Amino acid sequence: MFSKALSAAKNVSASAIDSSKRAVDQTKQKLAEIDDGNTCRSCGKVLSTTLAMTNISTLHACCTCGLMCCNDCLMESPGEIPDELWAHPTLKKEAYKKKVKFCKNKCRDRLFAFWMKQFADENREKYLEALHFFLRNGAETFPTLSKPKGLEDSKLRKAMRMMVLAEYAAEAVGYDIYLKALKLFAAGGGMMGILLQNNYVAMMYPLMGLLKDFGITGPNGLLRVFYYASSIELYRKLNFDSVLEGHRAGDIGVIAEKCPMDILDYVGRYAAPAQWLYSAKLPEPHDEDDWTSWYLSRIVSKDGWSLVAVSPSASVHFGAKCPAFALVVRQHPVTNKPEAILAIRGTQSAVDWSINVDDKMVPYTYHSGQYGEKAVQGSVHKAMMEGALKILDTFAMRECIHQLVKNGYDVKIVGHSLGAATACLIACELRSGFFEKKFEDLQPVTALDGKYQEEEVPPAGGANAVPVPWIPAVGFGTPPCVDECIGDAILTDNLMVSVVHCDDIVPRLSRPNIQKLAIDVNNYAAEATKYQQEDTKTFEEYAKNYGLAGDMGDVDEEEGGQKRAEIGIETVVETTVDEPVKEMKIVEMDLPLVVPGKIVHLTFCNASYNATLCDHRLAALRSIAPLTCVVKNHEMSEHIEALRSMKLKESTVPIRDGPTWEPVMDPNSKAW
Repeated sequence: MFSKALSAAKNVSASAIDSSKRAVDQTKQKLAEIDDGNTCRSCGKVLSTTLAMTNISTLHACCTCGLMCCNDCLMESPGEIPDELWAHPTLKKEAYKKKVKFCKNKCRDRLFAFWMKQFADENREKYLEALHFFLRNGAETFPTLSKPKGLEDSKLRKAMRMMVLAEYAAEAVGYDIYLKALKLFAAGGGMMGILLQNNYVAMMYPLMGLLKDFGITGPNGLLRVFYYASSIELYRKLNFDSVLEGHRAGDIGVIAEKCPMDILDYVGRYAAPAQWLYSAKLPEPHDEDDWTSWYLSRIVSKDGWSLVAVSPSASVHFGAKCPAFALVVRQHPVTNKPEAILAIRGTQSAVDWSINVDDKMVPYTYHSGQYGEKAVQGSVHKAMMEGALKILDTFAMRECIHQLVKNGYDVKIVGHSLGAATACLIACELRSGFFEKKFEDLQPVTALDGKYQEEEVPPAGGANAVPVPWIPAVGFGTPPCVDECIGDAILTDNLMVSVVHCDDIVPRLSRPNIQKLAIDVNNYAAEATKYQQEDTKTFEEYAKNYGLAGDMGDVDEEEGGQKRAEIGIETVVETTVDEPVKEMKIVEMDLPLVVPGKIVHLTFCNASYNATLCDHRLAALRSIAPLTCVVKNHEMSEHIEALRSMKLKESTVPIRDGPTWEPVMDPNSKAW
């Protein structure tokens, strides 16, 4: 057999050997050509002699592969280069005193993978050690975070805070925005300037960025959105019950016209945990992560929770984006049952926004059913799923939660906004982990008092199958993050409850909804132009009268008429009025992402809140009303106020009637 193989090898054609030799010679020739000291061996860019002499863009050796690369192809190392990967051509690692650099094209991925594993191992050791200590010893001896060392409060920071307080005081007067608007209009700012002063542009900025893809841009587009929103607001004021349209029993997507009180109580219990990480953020100069972690530990300890793990700010670890989160555990003070909460913060930083705006979808398999036996194929939000996986695997939360489940803990995943979507995807991924028998060999950690006893638990999905542990999620202001196939499966498994407050824009930010809004705004263009012309003329009269009667700032009172003519009050031209409406191309959408699970839709009607239990098919969730309240409705404080209001309304004890009095006649005086 060996002789045949040797004979076959000797019979290789001469042409193949010559071809191989030619390829080697060509490679050697290319390497010799770029060894002239002026050519980057990563991108092939040739540096001029002048640049090399002035040291503006010279070549440097990559510390891990030794290739000479230009500055554009090198990046500074965020971590220590491991000894086994060090390959600098002239210097040893110990002698390299400058900032370590490596090439982006060849070495970045393997270095990031090394550092990510190193980072994950450190987190696993740190957080599992803390969790095991708590499970063995209980909350009484669990160490709490010590107060960080104080920072000096500089005079500059004090002055900046005073400026903010001064602005708040000015707005509290009530006339501030009105006076600014009049002065701006008198100076030629027009209707667009008034919207700027009223912060409407700032509130609509995220929405206008999305409408840009459908041809609604610039001041003209913003004014049309404003007048379209005004028409919706007017319609609601004239039709008090209009906000309840589509919320009646039998309407599409409605599960219960009046949400059961036990569901409101259920979500209400997790409203405070959803805003823990917001509340823990201290003002300058104590806005660092160590101060946030310490203050968070103080907040959760008020209700008997112990802080086991925390990443207090959204971060980018070696290219991976991860939202802020915290894991807390306790024995319930009333039932004495062990419970844990993984709380995930919503959008608060640039990293969070970068996760939100990346709306790419990726295929995902969700394991539905009691045993996870039904594989549902669908799609999820790519960046949000990546964030969920980083929390689970890079920060070892998957193993921590598996350990808590082994020890009989009731685990919930809670979040707001981006955190709510991440919480849902974590709950989905945990089902997959239990179905795939990850960490199957974990054993319960036995407490020192012997409370937790080791039990032989058959693996999920095996011959002696047990149900996949139910680890649900609760979200407030949940954005769309799964497609309809997975959304329906989550609804069937009762894995997620989402709370949507009134006209909150975040749960409605899907491509079909944005396109529908763009069509409605363009259809309303003629009406918007008419109202804009009327308002412009009316406000000109206000500005003139105000200029003659009051302080106009730059406009002198005695020379009001002459000055107004100079600044062009009579020639104020709204360049956005007569601009023709661009014809919008209707785009056929893919299967859109939806809000997952059961949805508690809160509405405000007739001076009181109402709650409807529904799913993602509810008509009110399939359209966007660009009102000024859409951003405010997304805040956690608004959710809490609505839930508290409904709880008080339901729990009000009726006033008992007083005793009945009957007139009695005095037999002597004959008086009643």
